[in-house]
Amino acid sequence: MPRVVYCIHALRWVQNFHAAVLAINEAVEQGVAAQTMEALLNPNAMLLNLRPVFSGAYQEVLHRAKREKGSNARNRVRMAPKKPARGVGATPLEFWGGKK
Repeated sequence: MPRVVYCIHALRWVQNFHAAVLAINEAVEQGVAAQTMEALLNPNAMLLNLRPVFSGAYQEVLHRAKREKGSNARNRVRMAPKKPARGVGATPLEFWGGKK
């Protein structure tokens, strides 16, 4: 398969996968287990061995994980570094490990 064709197929796969992930995230946010299960069962999500009987558990676990991820992101923003990043305000010699 020519490289260009392969890249187009790969890009299409990534777009389909990304759309499936977005649909899962939206369903989790809505909080309806049946919608979450439908999104999880999308073939583009590439998830295997899902059982509809556990749709409520999937919803709960994914909702909790999404909430924790958001909380962790907010905590990282609040914890600003006390020192400037390496290289900020440093001479090139200092940046590369030398002395002033």
